[in-house]
Amino acid sequence: MKRQTLESRLRADRHLVEIAEHIDSVECWVVGGWVRDRALGREPPDLDLVVPGAEAAKKVAATLAAAWGTTPRLLGRPEKAVWRLTGPRCKVEIWPMENGDLEADATRRDFTCNALFWRLPDGPLLDPTGGIGDITDRRIRAISRANLEADTVRLLRGVRLGATLEGFSIEPQTRGWVSDLAPTLADAPRERVGAELLNLAHAPRPGVGLKEAAALGLLAPAGPRPRPAEFDATLDTLERMVGQDRHPAPASVAHNRTQAVLAWLASGWPANSPKALAAFAWPRDLVRNTAIAASRHTEAGMAVDRGPAGRREFIARCGHAFPTVLALAAANDVARGGRPQPWQRWWRQWIRSAPAILESRPLLEASEVSTITGVEPGPQLGRILADLERAAVRRDVRSPAGARRWLCIYSVGASSEPSA
Repeated sequence: MKRQTLESRLRADRHLVEIAEHIDSVECWVVGGWVRDRALGREPPDLDLVVPGAEAAKKVAATLAAAWGTTPRLLGRPEKAVWRLTGPRCKVEIWPMENGDLEADATRRDFTCNALFWRLPDGPLLDPTGGIGDITDRRIRAISRANLEADTVRLLRGVRLGATLEGFSIEPQTRGWVSDLAPTLADAPRERVGAELLNLAHAPRPGVGLKEAAALGLLAPAGPRPRPAEFDATLDTLERMVGQDRHPAPASVAHNRTQAVLAWLASGWPANSPKALAAFAWPRDLVRNTAIAASRHTEAGMAVDRGPAGRREFIARCGHAFPTVLALAAANDVARGGRPQPWQRWWRQWIRSAPAILESRPLLEASEVSTITGVEPGPQLGRILADLERAAVRRDVRSPAGARRWLCIYSVGASSEPSA
């Protein structure tokens, strides 16, 4: 990457030109991923701006919010406040410059590729840490060990950059620092660790990043309850899901790849209940489905050889998490030498039957079930209703009339559920 080429791209960037017009004469620098991604010819997902001081940050935030018809949010302490707002193309964060000194601001950052500064609207382009050379060589290099120690979430961020930026890898000295500091990730705020893990799962090559994280010892201390530090998921399973090895039912991974990757990750932690994973502050449905897949994929390995009725019952228990359960369980089984055909059969059953299983309505109202069985509302009636629902899912009962016959036999203490 030639410096002149990058400068030309930044001058021609319409979004940056628009921002410069809005803020007029305020000194404002574009920094971090936006400059890096423009150097790589990528479309940046977010924009960081640096201005001289908290008052200037407040002024720029208010000006841009007014121009875009949005509301800025203030994050952090007043003297180091960061303003965040959503622009027409991306999320924007406005930071006060470190002690009003660009050199100091650059040297406190994480990696050299994120320490490039472009002053709006026409430059100059500042590269105090050699970031352009590292981008050209596809190298992820930490500015210092101390900067990684100061914010240990950066250990995961380096891995995530390698999974996001094609051809990039962490250079040897930085790898050594990350490996040495890996246990300290256990002390990082779980919500910030969760955000990095979610970004890693969203990355174009999550398998690359997770294998690197495993090699550097980051997966155990990244867990929701990282002490004692343990991790027990196999990389062979991950390779079946998002790597080069063929998955027996690839559509199950494609259904929600991010969720499948996180389920694999959660399956390696001792604590993977919804309550434990909630520490990561992921969306509620993502937490629920990830926890279900992490806890039930082993059971799915036994259920796959049941008959159609048993498999339908398992689908109903998993609900909308079933594709992720199957994605993880099938990858794990085949990686250990299992046959792909049973999983392919089960996936076809899901495609055919999912709406009927997940969106079915009760065959009978609870009041009618109470009348037929003579059981008053309460825990016992609840168990009867659950058994009737299970019989309907298994298709042992298929109509209201069949449900009434089933209940008549049930109510006199039949030892097994009859077919109707």
